[in-house]
Amino acid sequence: MTDKSLLRDFIAETGEHLEDTERNLMRLGQHPDDTELLNDIFRSIHTIKGSSEYLGFQRIAGLSHKLENLLDLMRRNEVATDSGVIELLISTNDRLGA
Repeated sequence: MTDKSLLRDFIAETGEHLEDTERNLMRLGQHPDDTELLNDIFRSIHTIKGSSEYLGFQRIAGLSHKLENLLDLMRRNEVATDSGVIELLISTNDRLGA
C-alpha cells in the first residue's frame, strides 16, 4: 500500500508535469524543430515514468515508458515531428492524466 502523502505528492507533481507537457506539445506543434521543447517534454515524461515505477503504478509506468520511447525517436530524428505525432502525444498525455 502506498503512503497517502506519497500518493498526494505524486498526483500533484504528475499533474504539473502533464500541464507543462501539454503546453509544450502545443508549442512544439508550431515549432517542430525546437529541440529544447522536445527535451523538456521528454524530461517531464521521464520523471512521471520514474515516479510511477517507484510507487508501483505499472500501467502509468508502462504508458509513460512507451511515450518516452517515442519522444526519444523524435529526438534522434527517426520519427518526424508532424501534426499526427503531436496529436498522438497529446492524446497519450491526456490518457496519463486520466
